[in-house]
Amino acid sequence: MPVSYDGNYDDGEAICSDKPWVRKVVSLSAPTVSSSTHSNSNSWYNNNDPSFSWDPVQNASIYCYKLGENSDTDPDCDNNTQNTSISFNDVADGTHYFHIKACTASGTTCSSVTHFKINVDTIAPSAPSSISASVSGSTVSLSWSGASDAKSGIKEYYVYRCTSTSTSSCSKIATTSSTSYTNSNLSNGTYYYRIKAVDNAGNISDYSSYKKVTVNVQDTGCDYSINIDVPSYVKAETITITATPSSGKLYSPTMKVKTHGKNYGERFSNYSLSGTQSKIEHSYTFSSGDDGTAYVWVVAEDDDGDSCSYTKTFIVDTTKPTISWKEPTVNATLEGEVTLKVEAKDETNADKASGIKSVSIYYIKDGKETKITSFNASSSSTYSIPWNTENLENGSYTLKAVAKDNAGNEAYAEIVVEIKNLSADAKKVENDAEELKKQFNDIKEKQTFVGKLAEKKNELEALLKDVDNAIENGDYNKASQYLESAQNMLEDLNNSSAETEFEESIVCSNIEETVAMLKEYRDEAATTTSDFNITRSFQIVKIEEKDKSYRQAVVKLKIVNTTEEEKEIQLIENIPKEFAENASMIKSNTEFEVIKADPIIKFNISVGPNEEYEIAYWLDAELDSNAAEEKKLSFENFSYAPLALPNTANITEETFYEAQAEETPEKEPTAATAAVTSAKMDWPLIIGVLVAIVIVAILLLCGLGMKSEEEPRERKRRFAYVPEEKSKEKEDYSYIIVRNRNKEGLERFRY
Repeated sequence: MPVSYDGNYDDGEAICSDKPWVRKVVSLSAPTVSSSTHSNSNSWYNNNDPSFSWDPVQNASIYCYKLGENSDTDPDCDNNTQNTSISFNDVADGTHYFHIKACTASGTTCSSVTHFKINVDTIAPSAPSSISASVSGSTVSLSWSGASDAKSGIKEYYVYRCTSTSTSSCSKIATTSSTSYTNSNLSNGTYYYRIKAVDNAGNISDYSSYKKVTVNVQDTGCDYSINIDVPSYVKAETITITATPSSGKLYSPTMKVKTHGKNYGERFSNYSLSGTQSKIEHSYTFSSGDDGTAYVWVVAEDDDGDSCSYTKTFIVDTTKPTISWKEPTVNATLEGEVTLKVEAKDETNADKASGIKSVSIYYIKDGKETKITSFNASSSSTYSIPWNTENLENGSYTLKAVAKDNAGNEAYAEIVVEIKNLSADAKKVENDAEELKKQFNDIKEKQTFVGKLAEKKNELEALLKDVDNAIENGDYNKASQYLESAQNMLEDLNNSSAETEFEESIVCSNIEETVAMLKEYRDEAATTTSDFNITRSFQIVKIEEKDKSYRQAVVKLKIVNTTEEEKEIQLIENIPKEFAENASMIKSNTEFEVIKADPIIKFNISVGPNEEYEIAYWLDAELDSNAAEEKKLSFENFSYAPLALPNTANITEETFYEAQAEETPEKEPTAATAAVTSAKMDWPLIIGVLVAIVIVAILLLCGLGMKSEEEPRERKRRFAYVPEEKSKEKEDYSYIIVRNRNKEGLERFRY
């Protein structure tokens, strides 16, 4: 019988069915290994009985493993186990790798191999040798030859001081990573020093041979002790150190001071007095760079000439501690009980740090500082306390935390917070405001806002700003009133919709004709407009409100900057009088200025390089479908294009030639009619008009044969103007502009 094979054959669980025998494909993941005895693969251990464990692997029957010195071994299954842990005994020193993989029962299908490294070192390092010692007063300086370790390497040395040659009299006095150590402030006597080496696995060597040292820093015949008065901690300041005998007098005393890393006489000159003195005192000024352990040493003779010598140590700390706020954050708003938490630290180098002494927390309101709490030094660098703000008046507060170290250095950190404990009613107003804003945002995501809906949206946004301002000023009664109005407006918007019933591009390419309306800035208008691709479209939008339905006529302007520079321009829009009798009937989503009420309006806009800017304006009227259709027709033969001028141009009503508008009579007016209506024409002008009439008549006769069954809608607007610069001359020179009903654009005649 043939066997089905999918290219991933496995001898795992067999599946019995009425089909040929097939095998189920088994997927095994690599085991995740850990060690309780050798947890860190980069560390050394003196345990040579390692244990390993791993998480069970789904579908695994056995785990094949091997412990060896190669890092990438793929173990066979000669060594396998069904358990999830294993231990080894007496592993040799060195680096080993535990290799393991999860397999099926037969071992033919296995996961990838997991490799776990361990480092074993059970052999102690050699003992240090060649110890040398030098004695200076009460200080013994030791040095030795470093020990060796074959595997993990030397980590540190233990320094022992003994009272005899017997190791049982030894006490460990220091741990150091270097091969030298200084033991100070010793009493007179004989000492025996021994050293042990410690490797990185924790193995400790045998004792070194001992080094005998004798300290005799003062004549045992001194009749008194010398008391040295110096602060335990000193910051950057000037202090006076005083030394006085416990009895008797000091003869020819000398005071010596040394700072960290310096010798006596190096940082400060030795100070000596002659003759008999009841005390010796001197002032020293410490500054940055002196930080660390310092020593003062006083030497004198007693009454019978015996030498007396005493030393005392102190800590110089010129560095300020650090302190920072953890809770609350800057500009946080606090309400009720809050947690105040700061972190304070001193110099991390223990030899140079005096340590934190105290931490205090204050609040500052109107220039007055009030303590909240103080903490003594803690083993933790974090200091926290609950703080109830309910009894404080609302407003802005400064929280100040001050850390002081034992040397007297201070550091502080300040943050500004706002305390705002609200009544239940006030909280409700704020919550209602946030909920209403969320609902408004949801509506804005799914609703289209044009025409009056856009106005209502803008009104609601302004009202929500009033709500925010009232809340910020703490006037929750006014905020509640605003919210009630805003809720009604939101419901109105939610029950409204806008649907575009008609949209059509409007031809507005007659730039020359539009430019000709300008008395000045013609070149600037032509140049600036050429930098943009400006299109105009007309929309009829059906607005559905809760209790009514109507249309709005909307015009959209799309302005595309075709240059690589940002442009700030004035966009001039000439609007058909049939669309709006007056500029006061126009609304827009972009602020505009009225240039002429007839109407011509101006938008001041900025368009980035190769960016697009869109403006919408509409007739502030609720229209039925027929009225909306008429507004659409008002743009059919309207060829005046939007103009772009530099923002430096001073555009006013006087910038444009006066446009004279009149109603269209029943019959198409002739050129002569238009000419006669012009003011103060003389006979030469009339003769020129008659010539123009003949030319117009010919053109009209030619056009009649091309008229369609349905004539285009008549234009109700006429323009007749004389350029100002020409009228100032004494030439008899004018333009008459007449709209031809059967042709787009304007015909110009010169006579």
